[in-house]
Amino acid sequence: MKNIIFALTIFVSLSAVSQSNKNIEIPKDTISAAGYPSGIYTTKEAFLKKKPDFITPVVPKGLYGLEKPDLAGEIVDNCFFFYLYRNTKITKAFAISYKGSLYLQIGPILDNRNRKDKSQSGDFPNSFVRVKIEGEHYLYTELNLSNVWAKGLSYNIGTQPNRTSKPAVWDFKNDEFNIFRNCEDFNTFIAVVYPKGVIADCSKKELDIEWVKNIIGVIK
Repeated sequence: MKNIIFALTIFVSLSAVSQSNKNIEIPKDTISAAGYPSGIYTTKEAFLKKKPDFITPVVPKGLYGLEKPDLAGEIVDNCFFFYLYRNTKITKAFAISYKGSLYLQIGPILDNRNRKDKSQSGDFPNSFVRVKIEGEHYLYTELNLSNVWAKGLSYNIGTQPNRTSKPAVWDFKNDEFNIFRNCEDFNTFIAVVYPKGVIADCSKKELDIEWVKNIIGVIK
């Protein structure tokens, strides 16, 4: 009888704790605009569920130099993330939500890109880029990428590869990243979902990133 009463007491206590945890409010400044609580999302599955695998202190650091500059307290567009207490680089993650901003890792972006974007490559696959627009349909960011074929040619002739900032979106419906390589590429994408966003003149060499950003802000 005593054992039964003890078991019931433990059950009631655990139920109370579980119920109390449900009532804990997560501070709004730790949740990104699209509803991602602070933490490390190691897989795409965790990312899509908006449930971080790990909630542990992290710190953003610069990309260059042996002594990576600490960028804590700053809003940065490109960075590495390190575990705060271990001071080791985070290398396997799909995304990190940090102080209300969402960051995507370059490696998974390239691994989950649209098949037409296979020519795009990055030098820092473990680095992260900040999501600048968070919506229900799209997450918008910008990446410093180069064409893998042009990169190979540059190295062969002893010059530096040309890296340019490319706008990109995570497309929730199609479950992929779409990197806009040029004006025509963007028009092909936007003509289907929002014809008013088509760029009328594609004669300019560089894609108008501000135009792309504004249009994604409309359809997000």
